[in-house]
Amino acid sequence: MDPSLKVLVTVDGGAVTARVWDDSLTTVPAWAEGFYGSIDDLFDVIREALAASAHVLDVTYDDRFHFPTSITIDRRENVSDDGTVYRADRFVDRTP
Repeated sequence: MDPSLKVLVTVDGGAVTARVWDDSLTTVPAWAEGFYGSIDDLFDVIREALAASAHVLDVTYDDRFHFPTSITIDRRENVSDDGTVYRADRFVDRTP
């Protein structure tokens, strides 16, 4: 799986209803679905990083809707390749 590929996640009524690759609009395979959650899942990521006392936790929030648009986590100091970055962009509010 290429971590540089973007995924479009559709959420309806608080539940993820679709995950498709942005470049081809093909469905993300079932084994990879857990990597691409909802905005609520991003808040869970932040809570877990705080609870684990991550060495670095940097979060940027959307000015209008206040959800995390970028999360950078470095779980342990002086350990290479343990960092993770989450991004949420192109958010569309479909609330009537």
